Amino acid sequence: DAALCGGAQLVQLRAKTLGTAEYVEIARRALALCQKYKARMLVNAEPVVAAETGADGVHLTSARLMALRDRPLPRGAWVAASCHSRAELEHARAIGVDFAVIAPVMPTASHPHSASLGWNNAQQLTEIASFPVYALGGMSAAHVATAIDAGMQGVAAIGAIWNAED
Repeated sequence: DAALCGGAQLVQLRAKTLGTAEYVEIARRALALCQKYKARMLVNAEPVVAAETGADGVHLTSARLMALRDRPLPRGAWVAASCHSRAELEHARAIGVDFAVIAPVMPTASHPHSASLGWNNAQQLTEIASFPVYALGGMSAAHVATAIDAGMQGVAAIGAIWNAED
């Protein structure tokens, strides 16, 4: 509620430890809250959950992305993906995603054992994308200009939003 009140316009519901039934229940409640603020919501779940809950689309983990042969939802529903490599970005392009996050650009508390790409590698990946790309991993508002300079549309964040005072 606080993030939406503060201006968040796109929310990804990421709750990997929940079972499907519990996730669907929370997704429906979260979607109602997003709709109250005229924000959009993507589920980070199997694509069928987007249709089942009425969400605006799906955010694919890199594993889900690579398991797909085709775009999992029709045009009009958003399909986003997490990409960590050139191969994943090329596959995302092949199935027709609407946008992707490249991660982790910087060290991040949510994935402490993942090697960071750094800005140079992230920029090289961005240059091969034919769709909007956002930086993820250790991002804050202070990184927006750097991301844009690297050819991205901006940043995606978890901790910087949840831990913000404002």
